[in-house]
Amino acid sequence: MNNILTRIINIASIITALGLVFSLGGYFGFRYSQSSSPSLNKNTLSDLEVKQTETAKIVAKEVIGIQFIKANQERKCDDNHIIKGTYNSDNGNYYVKSNKNYDRIKPDICFATEEFARDTAGFLKKF
Repeated sequence: MNNILTRIINIASIITALGLVFSLGGYFGFRYSQSSSPSLNKNTLSDLEVKQTETAKIVAKEVIGIQFIKANQERKCDDNHIIKGTYNSDNGNYYVKSNKNYDRIKPDICFATEEFARDTAGFLKKF
């Protein structure tokens, strides 16, 4: 009987200790989450508006020698960009007209010259 009573007391004390730990963790976690962080302040929205107007002044330059294929665009290179480029998990590959699979390749990107594909973009030639 004494052994059972000791076990019940031990189990009750473990449950009480766990309850205390979790309740204090919830209390202090909630308090910490409600405290103000130094990186976030009430002027965040106006800061974002200022940053947005500053980035609006950036003008993109057109890249000569490359044709990007958009997601909803037909995957076909135009007459000025005849080198077909594809991506795989390791690197980019490019295909010239002399490649036996050239007609079957669906490009992800097109290049004007082989030098641009190899030297500037870092693509590898597929034979």
